[in-house]
Amino acid sequence: MTDIQENTDDTPATDATTDAAATDAAATDVNAAAADTDSKTADADAATDKDTSEAPADQDAAATDDSAPQPDERVVPAVDDYTLPEGMPKHIAEFAHKNDMTQAQLDNTLKTFAGITAAAGESEKVMLRQQGEAHVKSWGEEGGYKMALAKQALALNDPDGNLKALLDSTEYGSHPAVLDFFVSLGNDLKEGGFIKGSAYTNPAKHTAAQKMFGNSHPSKSN
Repeated sequence: MTDIQENTDDTPATDATTDAAATDAAATDVNAAAADTDSKTADADAATDKDTSEAPADQDAAATDDSAPQPDERVVPAVDDYTLPEGMPKHIAEFAHKNDMTQAQLDNTLKTFAGITAAAGESEKVMLRQQGEAHVKSWGEEGGYKMALAKQALALNDPDGNLKALLDSTEYGSHPAVLDFFVSLGNDLKEGGFIKGSAYTNPAKHTAAQKMFGNSHPSKSN
């Protein structure tokens, strides 16, 4: 009886001990798995933070303001935002905006147009000069007399020299119509007594003797 009773009491104790050990082992495995998961999560978070911190500043700015023009973006200004040369009328900006021109395109267009205009202006000056020379030559021997009258008429009516400066800079002083106008004005001033002197005497009205001897004509001698 005694042996049987002792064996009966020991059997349950052995099973309980075995179950407790298994439970502890399982708990240890769960804790290890949880720790591994936490470690991997921490590594992933660290990698994400690193990628975020290394993002370019300009990328962040672009993401913040999508309306800001990019470096390669083509910008057509509003009419009032174009920069025009001083004195340029506003309708030039309206034309540029209507035709989707950028500021750079407008600047290049105006620069090209200015070059063409300047070249045309120089060509016109050369043409006017040539016309004036031919016109004075057509006056023959009266050329010097008429030019003297024209210059004196201009000087009397332009004491500050502003008109002369304008005529010289544009070469319109060589235009045949302008030359004839000042010659006619000079004749009127001469008849009115405002222009005097032998330089303003028409050589075409001189006699043959006057043309030959001038002021030394024999009739002038004592």
